[in-house]
Amino acid sequence: MPTLSVSQHRLTSVLIANFVLSAAGPTMPEAAKFYINLARLVDRAVVEYEEAREALSSFRDFRAFNTLVNGVSSIEAGITSTHRALQFIGALRRVGLLDAEGAPLVPRPRDFIPSHEAVAGVYKNVRDAIQHLDERMSSAGLGPRDVIMVEPTEDDFNIEGHTIRYADWCNHLRQLDAFVRRIATVPTAQLTIAMRGEA
Repeated sequence: MPTLSVSQHRLTSVLIANFVLSAAGPTMPEAAKFYINLARLVDRAVVEYEEAREALSSFRDFRAFNTLVNGVSSIEAGITSTHRALQFIGALRRVGLLDAEGAPLVPRPRDFIPSHEAVAGVYKNVRDAIQHLDERMSSAGLGPRDVIMVEPTEDDFNIEGHTIRYADWCNHLRQLDAFVRRIATVPTAQLTIAMRGEA
């Protein structure tokens, strides 16, 4: 798995510091509730990605089964957080957050790869497949040879025909992290909410 290489300062810490000390970022209630959740979920996804990378690297070197299980757990948790973060980007865009020039601060899905319908749909499909597999396992609907969890390989992971490449996930998380950090630096006084129908 590629190294993520994002700032060690968690987004939630940056967000709180900017809200309190710098009067920066979207502090208006209708936008803040989505932005705060977006920041914490991207934080969580980044942590889970790095933990998965470390665990799977250890499994590759030492073949200890517990490291494989830990890596899979982190992948599943990280994908769920990534999917939820993308949902909050959509919610934040629908609020109609505008910059000082009156332009939408949240890019349209076609202009921001992680939230593009085709890309976001892959994360949703994998998240759904994880949940459906859990449900089938709970109801004793699996046979002895059936898959019981996400299957990681050297370059990607898959579940029930849905595949995500580590390089793609890494790149999407970098973009999400950079996006949240950029909004956190915009002075609150320069942010406005569009009138309904304008965003």
